[in-house]
Amino acid sequence: MNSTAANKSNLKTEAIAGITTFFTMAYIVIVNPQILSAGGKTGMAFGGVLGIAAVPLPRVEIGIAPRLGEFGFNKQNDAVTIYLDQNSHLPLKTSFTWRDPKDKQKNVEEEIFDNYRLEQGVATPHSITRTFNGEMTHQRFINTAKYNLPLDNSIFQATVDYDPVAPPKKR
Repeated sequence: MNSTAANKSNLKTEAIAGITTFFTMAYIVIVNPQILSAGGKTGMAFGGVLGIAAVPLPRVEIGIAPRLGEFGFNKQNDAVTIYLDQNSHLPLKTSFTWRDPKDKQKNVEEEIFDNYRLEQGVATPHSITRTFNGEMTHQRFINTAKYNLPLDNSIFQATVDYDPVAPPKKR
């Protein structure tokens, strides 16, 4: 509120802007998953896409709005962009851009998804390429993918070997 007077604004204008932004973002969080899931035709579940749309991204402190490429940035001008295929709405590329705090140069990390195939009814990229400032850093090729595999309950059993009353062991 300190800069409202300097920006020739007032409480009423700021309140209206805040409410408008809230309802716009609430609309986007609901509509984007509906578009991207397309009634189950894309292989993306509505609930999964809703979870992604509603979860804040690391280092991104403001809302994300649609353009069949999602984009968000923060006050340090770091940016995250997700590029989507116009027809299938599958992710094609993610991009993270930031300025190096030491040399102030712009850095861009990208992950490119390609060669989508259905695995258990889920569209899965079988080629994933990572780049840093336009240079390929590594590439992964996936032969098979399996989803919702049963897990043995024993992997969730914690073994406690810590005794809070025992004195610390000397090294």
